[in-house]
Amino acid sequence: MAADAATSFDVFLFSIIGCDEPPTLLVSQLEYYFSLGIRPDRTYLVLHSAASLAPHVVHVETIIFEQYPSVRYHRWIGLFHAKKKLEHLQLGLQAVGVKPGDWIVYADADEFHEFQLVQRKLYRGDSSALYNNLPKSNLMALLTLLSRANISAVRGEFVDHFAPSGALERVSHELWPFDQYSVCCHFTRNVVKATPFKIAAWRPDMVNISDGGFHGLHNTDPGTVGKLVLPQGALVHHFKWTHSLTSRTSRRLDAYTKQRFATGVREAERLQAYLAAHNNTVDVSPASEADCWTCTAAGETTAGGRKPGRDRFMPPLYPDEIVQLARPHKTHVPAAS
Repeated sequence: MAADAATSFDVFLFSIIGCDEPPTLLVSQLEYYFSLGIRPDRTYLVLHSAASLAPHVVHVETIIFEQYPSVRYHRWIGLFHAKKKLEHLQLGLQAVGVKPGDWIVYADADEFHEFQLVQRKLYRGDSSALYNNLPKSNLMALLTLLSRANISAVRGEFVDHFAPSGALERVSHELWPFDQYSVCCHFTRNVVKATPFKIAAWRPDMVNISDGGFHGLHNTDPGTVGKLVLPQGALVHHFKWTHSLTSRTSRRLDAYTKQRFATGVREAERLQAYLAAHNNTVDVSPASEADCWTCTAAGETTAGGRKPGRDRFMPPLYPDEIVQLARPHKTHVPAAS
């Protein structure tokens, strides 16, 4: 790809918004991604509810109509299924008219991707300081470099965020999520024992997502060699762990059981067992099974002398290292469901 073509792409945000519960993180999520440079008219939402009468779908539509009229969306009413998730993604891709060279950023409703161009550390402070210091140019700068290097995708690793008390708190409309849920853990990896990474961004003219968990890729042209993927280009800040977690987990377990999706059933059962054993709270101490730490300012350590979170995930990532760090992806074959 020529250098000028590498700077003329569009970046689209896609997200599936679960509407069986109130959309507590919707506005924060949209504002976060808009701050990274993604335009509202390049944003597409799929509003999902298992119920035929879905009042929270209407709630989300009202927010879009009143605050983000250029955001596009469609409804998905029915039982959640990973394969259906990919089908609705494809419907959205067709609706927005993605062209060759464009990038897709995909985030579930509780995910805030932090794209990295240079090394930073997780930190917390007052909400305005955190929000204003997020690197607004990193996403576009990173994708420009990847386009020039003919790299097709960026993988991100999960950082699970919890309230300092360990309680499954109701999302506050007064606090920025990074402030309210300021303890970071390896809960997905260590407790749920689910895959702790996902594809955070990709070029659909080069590769497509191969499974509903967004863990694998396949080439758009089946005859081509595996495309290069940047394996450590993002953190997936994960705010799943809120007051509605138990009810959401029960619905998901029911859906996975009906679909005979064994992996999903085991993960949901592990989560339910942990919450039952801990009275619907999470042990967020540094010595816990989830290996938690307080997200602190760069250069600081916690009371126990633990380093801030960024050191646990990514090495420094500078422009001249991108091609060396990129590697061909391995096609992921999802488990039978």
